[in-house]
Amino acid sequence: MDDHLKKKLGAFYSSNEIVDFIIKKTLLLKPNNILEPSFGDGIFIKNLKKFNYNNTITGIEIEKNTFTKFKNDYLKKNIELINQNFLTYNKNYFDAIIGNPPFVRTRFLHNNQKLISVNYYKKKLKLKSLSDPSTWLLFVYHSISLLKKNGSISFILPYDFTFVTYAKPLWEKLFSSFGKIEIHHTKKRYFPNILQDTIVLFAQKFGRNTNKLNFFIYLDGINKKYDIKKIIYKDDIIKKGRPFKYALISPKFKIIEKKISKKLSYLSELIDFHIGYVSGNKKFFHPSIDVIKKYMLNNSHLIKTIADTKILKDSGIYTSNILTSKLNDLFYPTNIDKHASNYISLGKKESVNKQHKTSKRDDWYMVPLIKKPDYLVTVFNEFPLMILNDKKYLATNTFLCGYLKNNIENESLLNNWYSSLTQLYIELEVHSLGGGMLVMVPQEISQIKVPFLKKNNKNFLKKVNLLAKNKKINEILDLGDQVILKDYLKLTSNDLKVIKDSIKILKFWRIPN
Repeated sequence: MDDHLKKKLGAFYSSNEIVDFIIKKTLLLKPNNILEPSFGDGIFIKNLKKFNYNNTITGIEIEKNTFTKFKNDYLKKNIELINQNFLTYNKNYFDAIIGNPPFVRTRFLHNNQKLISVNYYKKKLKLKSLSDPSTWLLFVYHSISLLKKNGSISFILPYDFTFVTYAKPLWEKLFSSFGKIEIHHTKKRYFPNILQDTIVLFAQKFGRNTNKLNFFIYLDGINKKYDIKKIIYKDDIIKKGRPFKYALISPKFKIIEKKISKKLSYLSELIDFHIGYVSGNKKFFHPSIDVIKKYMLNNSHLIKTIADTKILKDSGIYTSNILTSKLNDLFYPTNIDKHASNYISLGKKESVNKQHKTSKRDDWYMVPLIKKPDYLVTVFNEFPLMILNDKKYLATNTFLCGYLKNNIENESLLNNWYSSLTQLYIELEVHSLGGGMLVMVPQEISQIKVPFLKKNNKNFLKKVNLLAKNKKINEILDLGDQVILKDYLKLTSNDLKVIKDSIKILKFWRIPN
């Protein structure tokens, strides 16, 4: 299978190490038959035979060429191979189902496959939270429906499973369907080509229920003895917490958190975050100075905006620090004169009007604007700056745009954001891409807790602004730790050490080797 098709189908094949781990655990249960619902290159089936498993094996694979190649190369007794979409299979029941389901959202599938997946999610499962659910999620659901009593499942799944909201109903299903559940997580990345962080789900004793699971953590490969074992409870997963991340850090932080809880606020209590406006074509809607001159565009055609993070390079924590000459211009014609018409004609000539976002607008050249935000936060950053938009500029979806709630003073968040405590909550609440880069999204940033100092410390903010202009983030955090954590929250040096050590631990697990 070529790389393009692999990516389209979410077919990233497993290593022997993680496959053998799953097989050895499964064979301890002595299953009479085993199903592999997306066998791909056939590694699970081949390794089952390597471990001398001679009972019935059923393998299903949707991709015709992959199926045919493996069938021709590997015809063995007691193996049934089926070329079919697994979500339509309902012929037999199994003692064990194992595998590495596709890591792909249904919107990337062919039309027929997409229809089957969406119908399965909405009509069979009666779930409504997603229009394009992840295929791995559907595979787990369907596998549960094909189990015999006391059967088991074991799958390689994306680490996202441990925290995404749309997986909550599946967690409910697992806890109500199995008597024993394990999650295995290792520092080692088994899919280096996509940098996908993964876990192994192992659930057994189908037909019973439980309210907890065992979380096994490995500093190296998964076939070695685990380094940490923690119990995680159902309620902590179903709630909006991050129990799998909290399991990695010292329990002392929970004590610290409880001690200061009355002085903490969720950001969602203070501010609403949304992504900035989406232009649909960055080059056309943010014309360069030369283009503006060529088409004689003027103030009635343009709005000053922030469309590039580079603009904030030396701006500190206030947009009033930005030189006007550095701002972008957004084409937003309130006056359709001949100059605007000529530029609109250029857009048509270059088919800008036919692109995904623009084609849905009543007037394709009018970008749907959001109201001007009170705060800006960069989306990709190790420690994102919280910037007061005191000049009330618009901003693109390169930023999160924050809107203060009633009775919250303008500078209040600047007072509370800059400390190691915020850095720790970012590590706990914000997800990362496979390469370890943090990605700020509205739902997750809203769950970050900050100490809420009601009076602004002007001297503190002046120092933070100067340090931010010079990109001295560590010095900002040290200053905030003194002013916010020690002076206001009355945390001790030992408390601060727990917080900083927790940040280091979570960074270690977030960033691949």
